[in-house]
Amino acid sequence: MLAAAAGLLKVFSCADHTKIQKFSGHPVSVRCMIFSEDGKSVLTSGVGERHIAIWKIDGTKKKSASCVLLMEHPAIFLDSRGSNHEDLKLRGLFVLALSEIGVCYFWHGNHIEELPNARPTKISPEIESFPSKGNNRAIFAAKLDRIVRSSVGSVRVAHGSLIKPSFEKLIVEHGVDISLNTSKEGLLFHVGLSHISSKEKVVNAKGMISLKN
Repeated sequence: MLAAAAGLLKVFSCADHTKIQKFSGHPVSVRCMIFSEDGKSVLTSGVGERHIAIWKIDGTKKKSASCVLLMEHPAIFLDSRGSNHEDLKLRGLFVLALSEIGVCYFWHGNHIEELPNARPTKISPEIESFPSKGNNRAIFAAKLDRIVRSSVGSVRVAHGSLIKPSFEKLIVEHGVDISLNTSKEGLLFHVGLSHISSKEKVVNAKGMISLKN
């Protein structure tokens, strides 16, 4: 499948070049767009919008977003994991968003309809480490690594100074906020991750075209 967003959000089949579905889309430019892991939904965020929209792909006529996840600041990166897995502990939808001020938001719900009612978990630097003039020490990259168990996910983050960044792998439980202690000296990897090759990187990406195999 291929999803494209302009005035409308449209999903196409790459196999037979037909349009699967169209949605109302965003009134502003789309900054981020990804498919859910199971390919049943598209997640998007618009420039300046303080929310994430989730669009359910079901082949029906033009429709609006199935749910909206609120944030305090606009998102610059999205990631998602989860599906109707055979293992009940791994079922549900996990969503990760990185805001433009460097705070991560983490949601989990057994299905899409549960997500709007769930308070997002926040991963943020300590208050004194927040961005200031000439000294950006916020989270600047994040990736949802895997599902650990129900409502718990593994998240990789890069934060602190861009010159001497800290890379950490965090176990995040929905509903339990995390405050990162950013060292001025920087930390290559969190204690316990020394076995990870220095060639591994946290990747930050954004775009307006998304593909799903």
